Amino acid sequence: MTGARYGRRWKRSGHGRADFMRYCTDSWFLIALFQKEAKAVSIVENAKNKKDWLVIPIAAFSETAKKLLQIGAAKEDILEFLAIAESSERASLSALTKDIAWEAANIAHRFGIPLLDSFVAATAKICNADALLSGDEHFQPLKKAKYLSLVSW
Repeated sequence: MTGARYGRRWKRSGHGRADFMRYCTDSWFLIALFQKEAKAVSIVENAKNKKDWLVIPIAAFSETAKKLLQIGAAKEDILEFLAIAESSERASLSALTKDIAWEAANIAHRFGIPLLDSFVAATAKICNADALLSGDEHFQPLKKAKYLSLVSW
């Protein structure tokens, strides 16, 4: 079976699973990457080596930039870091669309999740991510409802 994703095709193995993972990132993951945590670096390396996909929601980009500014990082350093994070052809910054905005509103309403986190979750859902890379407790109701899968460490 095949499916379209960002204008590309992916093949599913005979066991119904993809030959690679499609991850959506939260600011939690991007901060871990900024701090050069081994697991985060490994996931980005897998994207660079065309083993996995990374989708960086614009909301996570903005939230990460805010958090890095709060700890005193320079704007140039933040922009350079985020450019590196999406430097693979299998890593992309996801723009906000009406579909994502509508899904975010539904998530915020249904699960009581803050709207910014709802935009991240909606991006994961709309982009058919296999998992959201986040340790944020706000996403636990979505995991419990089997709305999306979470990966954290």
